[in-house]
Amino acid sequence: MQIYPIDQGVPYPGGHIPVTQRKPLPVRCVDRKRKYPIADMDAGDSFLIPTDQITTTPAIRGAVYGSARYRKVGVAVRMTNQGMRVWRIW
Repeated sequence: MQIYPIDQGVPYPGGHIPVTQRKPLPVRCVDRKRKYPIADMDAGDSFLIPTDQITTTPAIRGAVYGSARYRKVGVAVRMTNQGMRVWRIW
């Protein structure tokens, strides 16, 4: 183990930062919960996001489009009387 002196910045207890070698990288959690069911949809399916707040509409729309872009699918988002409806179009 090599010890490198700290020349500047936040002081480290003891004045040196120990370097650990051959420590394995933790595995990423790939089983994340999804907020929108875009991956489970087929073309022509839709779901409703109930909202009546105009201020959150652009943020929700952006999140839906971003999720669809990540999964490489096409979606259409429209406001209805009940809220925002999202259709998978391809």
